[in-house]
Amino acid sequence: MVQKLIQDWSQGKIYQSFKFVFQIQFPRLNLIHWKTSLTALVRDNYPYLDDALEQLWKEPEKILFVFEDLDQFQKIIYFNDAERNAESQDQCLDPNCYCLITDVVRCLIKGELLKGCSILITCQTGKFDSLGITDVNRKVQILGFASDATLQYFQNYFRNEQTKSHIIKYIKANDTLYRMCYNPLFCLTLCSLLESPRPQGVQDVPLFHKTSTQAVSTYIVNLLGRSGYTFESCSEDLLKLGALAYDGCRKNLVVFNRNQLSSHNVNFANVITVLMMEIQGKDHETTVYAFNHFIIQHFLAALQRIRTTTGNKLLESLNAEHTTTDGRFTLLSRFLIGLARHNSTTKPNWKMTNVDPAVTKCVSGWLTNYSKRCDPNLEGKKSKETFLNLLYCFHEFGDAELIRDALSTRNTIQFMKYHLNVADCVILSSTLMAHDKLEELDLSCCDLPDEGIPFLLPVLHKCKTIRLNDNQLENPWVKQLSKVPMGIV
Repeated sequence: MVQKLIQDWSQGKIYQSFKFVFQIQFPRLNLIHWKTSLTALVRDNYPYLDDALEQLWKEPEKILFVFEDLDQFQKIIYFNDAERNAESQDQCLDPNCYCLITDVVRCLIKGELLKGCSILITCQTGKFDSLGITDVNRKVQILGFASDATLQYFQNYFRNEQTKSHIIKYIKANDTLYRMCYNPLFCLTLCSLLESPRPQGVQDVPLFHKTSTQAVSTYIVNLLGRSGYTFESCSEDLLKLGALAYDGCRKNLVVFNRNQLSSHNVNFANVITVLMMEIQGKDHETTVYAFNHFIIQHFLAALQRIRTTTGNKLLESLNAEHTTTDGRFTLLSRFLIGLARHNSTTKPNWKMTNVDPAVTKCVSGWLTNYSKRCDPNLEGKKSKETFLNLLYCFHEFGDAELIRDALSTRNTIQFMKYHLNVADCVILSSTLMAHDKLEELDLSCCDLPDEGIPFLLPVLHKCKTIRLNDNQLENPWVKQLSKVPMGIV
């Protein structure tokens, strides 16, 4: 955002009342352990303005200071300590006055130094309020992309028109992925995954062979890396955070108070602030905490379970999906299964997912038993819903041999009168491609979207019979289906 702002200013698009915009990053100010002045600070960052600074200070209203990442400033700024700040050595009222860097910043922000200049500060949500800075003209919270901006991002990223169209339709239909696309970094992560080549030797797999677990885990790796962390350096904190997240999933909580954080030995500092946010009450006295997104909460809960539980405890977490009726464990269980697969992220050296082979075997056995519990005839909406969830779990686990064995007795699969979206079509195709004995696929009366047909085509070629009646398909897709060597009803 800051880069865009400065670029637009330099091109004459915005803020033309300012002659100069000075960009200063708080993390770099952490390195200043000696007394300094505003003139020295600006001179160090903009040495070519050395001869002009004295003249600049005479017109402060034509200067904008942009301070980035206040939450990463490790020194204490005494905004509200009036007695201390009244001491002469702590007052920085002139650009050439030498003081501690904290006092230079404080006096500039409070308008006591270079009065009349404008200041823009970027800071993590919640941190700014705790500093007690008054006389703020405007506070703006960046919430991320709106839906139209998200789609524009994908349109700009991919050059191939057909690929672009397929990807946008798929992402919009995938609830887990689309909910995270408000975040530009997640969009970048997702685009990078989706443009990566398909596994060698399996070109007949659907375009979207990446899983939600891979997307979210890679995003968290990138997020931690950009904040200066590795899994080794913060694994303990992540597992504590995962325990809090799992407790929240069990109790259907998305907001936590300080006592709940303390009960799991979670301190709102360092790596925790990367994945959680502070929410200030209107009275500025009550503070609660929430994960940046509920999907992050479910992923960390799954990570904690896969890293700390085995045997019956792990099976208990997986079976929790079937003991509740509100679906609170659906996403968690899919992430848990995805984390149990071999090489569950695109970064094989990421130790977060180096799970015990016994855990993978346990999850594999659970999936086999789950498939046996599914209604073989798929009669009724509930049985179809349960079976589709099994396919989603298979997709996350990514074991073609397991799918083949588990579905070997199902020669016919029917979803008649069950609404299927584009994401469901992708899952059907990616999992049923491993089914060697599939003879008939009944998708009649499914409100099948036209956009889902391209994803289904690979698996349709495997079937002897496919039922698509009462789906109101457009002519172009009917022509595509006519090329499939099978019996269409």
